[in-house]
Amino acid sequence: MARTDVDTRPIYTNFVKGYSKHKTKDGYTFDSAFFKRYYSNIDAEIYFGNEYVEEVVDINWQIIQGQMPLFGFNSYVYDEVALGSRIIQGQFVINFTSPNYLFKLLETAKGDSITMSGYNVSKTKEEAVIAERKTDGYKGIVLPDHAPIWPQQFDIDVVFGDKTPQGTPVHVVLEGVMIKDSRMGLGVSGEPVMEIYSFIAKDLKTVE
Repeated sequence: MARTDVDTRPIYTNFVKGYSKHKTKDGYTFDSAFFKRYYSNIDAEIYFGNEYVEEVVDINWQIIQGQMPLFGFNSYVYDEVALGSRIIQGQFVINFTSPNYLFKLLETAKGDSITMSGYNVSKTKEEAVIAERKTDGYKGIVLPDHAPIWPQQFDIDVVFGDKTPQGTPVHVVLEGVMIKDSRMGLGVSGEPVMEIYSFIAKDLKTVE
């Protein structure tokens, strides 16, 4: 099929019918039906700052909210819960195409991001000092001896796809992301070589 044929095909949107259902003392009640949208990974796009990252094959994160149960005298169950600070931790996986791919991408992704579809999808400013990196005889990157490897702070914008073909994109934005470790290895399976990066993020916001 020619590319022009693919570009002009109608966009399929995965809507399903849902119902508002409530419990009462006399049983269940149903309100009017409505359509809801389910998203899949084939709909999603991932941006580091303003840069589309084509090589990401997996990304996941979790929000950790600090909590401490408080027990009164002779209490067997907690009476109150003290809520503490929160942090976001996660990881992403990219196909290995070049040993300098992520370094170059992070240098481009730092700083302010543009507004997309009427929403400010990324706002974190660069706060770290970028270490000067030297190049060796093979035009590669030599890691700095007395500076962090990944000093950049950036946003990861996960765009899940339009609500409708005419609708606005749905975003989950991880703000203030910083890389904390990476790993890579070779196997005998014949699958593409992958790089796995772990990160922390300052906060999360959603845009609908």
